Amino acid sequence: MGGWPIFKEALENLFAKRMTMELSMSIAIVAAAAIAEFFTALVITLFVLVAEVLEGMTVSRGRRAIRDLLDFLRVRYLSAAAAPWRRSTPIP
Repeated sequence: MGGWPIFKEALENLFAKRMTMELSMSIAIVAAAAIAEFFTALVITLFVLVAEVLEGMTVSRGRRAIRDLLDFLRVRYLSAAAAPWRRSTPIP
């Protein structure tokens, strides 16, 4: 069943009394299936799963960008601290 990750997270959120996208989409999937709109339920499931993949990619790329920025700043700071005589102008 393709919607299992959605339903699993929706149940966890339901027990935690949190209204999330997964919970609302699970309600929409069940409602669509209840009125025999299986194609609609399939499209909703597909959209939610694609959104979760995109969210994961975005978060990982953002974390990587922040880590690279911190590494760059650390190297820049250490090189400036190691040679204070070279600092004729403030570090921008």
